[in-house]
Amino acid sequence: MDSRGVDPITSTPRSRGCGVVSTALVVRVSSSQAERFDDYWNRLTEDPGTFRLLGKNCSTRASGAFRHADILAAGIPELDTPNNLYEQIIRQRRDICESYSGYIGFTTVGSGMTMAVEDP
Repeated sequence: MDSRGVDPITSTPRSRGCGVVSTALVVRVSSSQAERFDDYWNRLTEDPGTFRLLGKNCSTRASGAFRHADILAAGIPELDTPNNLYEQIIRQRRDICESYSGYIGFTTVGSGMTMAVEDP
């Protein structure tokens, strides 16, 4: 296995061997939205602010990036959790989303990465 979770010989996600089924949401955005999304994350490296379990957590930060990039118009409804952010994106931006569930791993393709998803 390599560090990205894919067997380099079979291209099988390591998650299969561990029995871990995950869901990944792929959001298609314009290049300018991607740049603004990255800009938000780069600013966080300079000043990450306060981290809390309820609010101001990883989901809060991801939501901020989606809003900064004009992909979402508002913050996460209810508690800031990965599931609530996922549901918000699916409800509000289904037109630009694809959701994949199964055994997930990543492999290098050229200078980028590609996701491998196998059915459970």
